Amino acid sequence: MSSSRRVGPLRVETLVSVSLFFVLAALYLFTRPDRVSSGMQAMQLQTFEPSEVQKIRISGTQNFTLVNKGETWMIAKGDENEGLVPADSNAVAFALRELSGLRSETVVTVREDKYESYEVSEDKGLHITLEGLQGTLLEGTIGSNAKSKGFYFKKKGEKEVFITEGQARTALSKNFLNWRRKTLTTFAGEHVDSIQVVNADQTSQRFLQSEGTWSTRLSDSLAGQGYQLDAKRVREFATAITNLRAKDFIEDWDVNASGTTLLRSFELKSKDDTQSFKLYQVKGSEAAEEVSYYATNSTDALVYTIPEYSAKKLMKNTDALCDHHLVPKTKIAKIRLQGPELNFAMQLNNDVWALNDGILMPEATIFDGARAKSFARELEKLEAKKILTAPIEMGASRITLIIEDESGTSQTIQLATQELEREEGGNVMLARHEGGLSYEVPVFQARKLLSPFDEVKEVPPPRGGMPGMNGMPGMGGGMENLPPELQQQLMQALQQQGMR
Repeated sequence: MSSSRRVGPLRVETLVSVSLFFVLAALYLFTRPDRVSSGMQAMQLQTFEPSEVQKIRISGTQNFTLVNKGETWMIAKGDENEGLVPADSNAVAFALRELSGLRSETVVTVREDKYESYEVSEDKGLHITLEGLQGTLLEGTIGSNAKSKGFYFKKKGEKEVFITEGQARTALSKNFLNWRRKTLTTFAGEHVDSIQVVNADQTSQRFLQSEGTWSTRLSDSLAGQGYQLDAKRVREFATAITNLRAKDFIEDWDVNASGTTLLRSFELKSKDDTQSFKLYQVKGSEAAEEVSYYATNSTDALVYTIPEYSAKKLMKNTDALCDHHLVPKTKIAKIRLQGPELNFAMQLNNDVWALNDGILMPEATIFDGARAKSFARELEKLEAKKILTAPIEMGASRITLIIEDESGTSQTIQLATQELEREEGGNVMLARHEGGLSYEVPVFQARKLLSPFDEVKEVPPPRGGMPGMNGMPGMGGGMENLPPELQQQLMQALQQQGMR
């Protein structure tokens, strides 16, 4: 026979103890120091405008001071009384916009032993102080990035650590080098009225800006030959000068050291200021064949290192600023190409291209008016690699290109393919206008002039696959029209991808 033991009612002492435990637990959860209270006051910061800030002090993980000098910002390591150099004003403006917008209602802790984990402690935080004419505008510590978004921030003199949104942490965490201004002048390109370019041989060129348009004067020799300036090329050259940015800075460089050559000097003028800089080429040892480009300016004692591609843009000669189009910018109405074994002519009638009477397409080909229209448009845009100022010998094997526009004005251009005798080698096409203008055009760019019938013939659509992949299963023809080196690169790429 089974027996059971009866459980009596809980004793009063036990009930009191359990109730007291839950009460104390609830009190702890709702009053613990690092809990975010829904009723806690939002972060209170003095409101200010970025323009009010006169000084920014950064210490802790970085250590420097930014000082407002009116037209520009200056930066110094540590104390602002020593070593002030120009700062990137755009970077400063961005940082101040972010700091002036700091707001938060989310508190993560008020416990000092938690500060280190949020990187707002004395030894881990980025301490910032913004000063205006009337005193301190903002003082606090930027911590690490928050897990969700934003970053941690603690106002000086207060215990609360807030989660604050925005990009102020990113803006202020740059090192000293990245705060320094890397432009060679302090004013924007649109404020520059003129640029004086002085070459090493003391010859010079002056560029003027009026209502956003840059202009200059061609040399007498170029103007006498009939060349004309290209407004776009002039604008790009002037912009390369006004927007020149350094890659880095160096110290202890002697401008008179062996291997240093002054390439050009540039003087920029605005209504209220004149600034200048010089561009140098520095060659290393002959064995290394290293070439570097340095620049110094009139506003500071810094030496800037310039990327090679930027330096080359600044070294363009006046002839590089001329119009390089083989055909003046006009709408072509008639095209004729004649050579030892070539007789091609077509014209535009009622906006439709057609071959001239007596011109026959090669056997088994059909004239395509749409392709002929594209051929004419490409010819209108054809640009030379460079213009030639010295007389050229065209050779016996040449092609004559005759162009006529809608007004009936015609011009004749002699074309001849020649082998380059320079280091880069390869073929070029020489082009000479009847007026004496001469150009050098890469053959791959002008190859359509050598075989015009191929450019206007009807091309059947591919039977399957991708067009232009000649000789591959399921691919259409047309790859033979590509330059040989491009064909080889394309074949290698397809082989690597397993398409063969």
